[in-house]
Amino acid sequence: MKTTYRRASLCLLATSILAGCANFAPTAHQATSVTTFVSAQNPFFASKRGEGSGDTQVRKPGTTYVSVGPLMDVRKCNAEMTSCAWGVAKVISHMTLIDADKNAATVAVELNYDLGRKQQMNWGNTVITDAIPDDIPVLTDNATFSKKVKIPYGQMGRVSFGHGVDFNICAVPADPQTLIAVNDSCNLDGIMSGKTAQVAIPEL
Repeated sequence: MKTTYRRASLCLLATSILAGCANFAPTAHQATSVTTFVSAQNPFFASKRGEGSGDTQVRKPGTTYVSVGPLMDVRKCNAEMTSCAWGVAKVISHMTLIDADKNAATVAVELNYDLGRKQQMNWGNTVITDAIPDDIPVLTDNATFSKKVKIPYGQMGRVSFGHGVDFNICAVPADPQTLIAVNDSCNLDGIMSGKTAQVAIPEL
């Protein structure tokens, strides 16, 4: 199986106005560092994440940040591990910081999850493609998530999709002068190793 995109360290970010969140009026003045992370279960180690892409930056209230990718390979096998199906997963996220106070950040999150034989994404001027060969059984799935959520600072929230694909979000206050997070409680190393506790964000 040939994969043209692995373990990217940065998401592609583009600023746009999300129609579904247009009615959310920003009310916050607290500088807020927001971390988002998309990952898939490691196909060969059940307790660890296999592939992923994260981004941390101070978000502007009322601005929607769009992130596409990464492309992630997932698999599902029978009990004897003699037959496996594979798929390529992609998550597109739209995240808008609505409000932030001394205790928590309120964000509007819209996610689109797609799993199939082939996925594509743009990386600068390059089109990235990942595909499962035609002679291998394929996994297919898709889902959406849309919710306004309040996340206590330093708490890693998670939206889980099928076949071990997760979207994580975490927020902490940022110094208004340096725009640097006041602590490292949203560090992503623990997510990849499977050691960081996460709180599931409920579906609508």
